[in-house]
Amino acid sequence: MQDLIILSKDTVVAKYIENKFEIVCSNLIPLYLKRTENLEKWLEERAIDSHRTNSRLLKRMLRLQEKDDVNTVLAVHAATITDTYWVKSPDSKLTYDEVRFKANDFAEVALNGDSSGFNLPFQHTPELTNIGSYEKCWKMKDNHWYMYKKEPLESLFSEIYISKLGKLLGCNMVDYNRYNQNIIYCKDFTNGASINFEDAQGLIPENKEIDFLYNFKVFHNINPTIAKDYADMLYLDAVCMNVDRHIHNYGVLRNVETGEILQLAPNFDNNISLMYNGNRLEPVRGFITDYTEFFESVKEIYTPPIISQEMVNQAFIETEKQFSVKEIEELNQKMNVVEFIINSQKYIEQNIRLDTTYNADEDIDI
Repeated sequence: MQDLIILSKDTVVAKYIENKFEIVCSNLIPLYLKRTENLEKWLEERAIDSHRTNSRLLKRMLRLQEKDDVNTVLAVHAATITDTYWVKSPDSKLTYDEVRFKANDFAEVALNGDSSGFNLPFQHTPELTNIGSYEKCWKMKDNHWYMYKKEPLESLFSEIYISKLGKLLGCNMVDYNRYNQNIIYCKDFTNGASINFEDAQGLIPENKEIDFLYNFKVFHNINPTIAKDYADMLYLDAVCMNVDRHIHNYGVLRNVETGEILQLAPNFDNNISLMYNGNRLEPVRGFITDYTEFFESVKEIYTPPIISQEMVNQAFIETEKQFSVKEIEELNQKMNVVEFIINSQKYIEQNIRLDTTYNADEDIDI
């Protein structure tokens, strides 16, 4: 791979020269690079999903000669909307202000496959580093970036509903709203990388992805409050049957200037939950067992939030406002969301003894 300088804004944090990786600023370097020093993998993970139909169309419109993941992200210096990290060649005079994204003329190409993009010259677009398997795009509105994502009806409902239920539980949730029949949108929670989002892969090895206790301990060592928020996220995943939680769709927020890990990022990407999983009234025990075992193991310092019938109903009432009567009837035929969540919570309670409360200052056996 070519020689590269890795930066946060205009601060050099690492160098990759003659196949040797050197950390220059350990406080500001991306967590994944600090943990692994694997620059090629880090670049690959920042690339648009090549399996998305519109990603292939986008690369063709941009006339990218090399379409592999590394060269795709290098076309925009590996810059993204949600963090301040980027790369350049050692002799480059480029500055962060020149590479950070300020507009996106290829949004409709990435989201809807708009062929008018063939008439546009190559431009710096955040779509080449917009990861995930669903067709999506970034759009600027009133000086703020918004993510638009295309999803089926069941996923639209699940995403919006879980966002509202989580808020009622006191969790930090991304606020999702419906844009049109098959598109959902949300505001960039980093506010244009005024704070850095880094996914959990920066802290959690891939082979520990579903080792909830290991992950809890990692977060607890950083900040007990982050560990609590992580456990709350898992509880919501368990009762809502989120089968797609992985190290790329949750993470932490870091101070751009100091590199300090501040908090768990807002909970997002709950579209493969609830309605997506078909007609069920009872929790799938094989799925939920991993969660109950985790909650049992940390019960001395953590108690899951209590989901009341009123909360579940209120979240449903707020969500159905964004759907037609016909759509709600169709969804109700597929799953009774309220009953499923209540049954899932009861199952968890029956399998762990919730007799203590969380103490963020209490130590656990690491």
